[in-house]
Amino acid sequence: MTLQKRNKKCKDRNGLSYPCGEFATNELKKIISSGQLFCKKRATDRYGRSISICYVNGVDINSLMVKNGWALAYRKYSRDYVDEEKVAKDKKMGMWAGKFIAPWRWLQLKR
Repeated sequence: MTLQKRNKKCKDRNGLSYPCGEFATNELKKIISSGQLFCKKRATDRYGRSISICYVNGVDINSLMVKNGWALAYRKYSRDYVDEEKVAKDKKMGMWAGKFIAPWRWLQLKR
């Protein structure tokens, strides 16, 4: 899963700009504060950082964020959350209600 950068802007269904990165951050904060947080380490990346999946009350936070349209499945490293992303896209949830640039593409454009 990848989350929009906090200062990222998107377009809503009417073509108006809104702070989708801030919306995504607020959604994540809401989920995390809603119950007991637990993270399970899955792997370590090439930089020595832990790759984990975090849960609130036993529910996968990544899955919720992607299914609600505030994060994207990051296919470069995994097929996890692709089904949730399709649901969000089909239902026009979160960012899918309008237009946005995927975070990895946005970073490329900023360089």
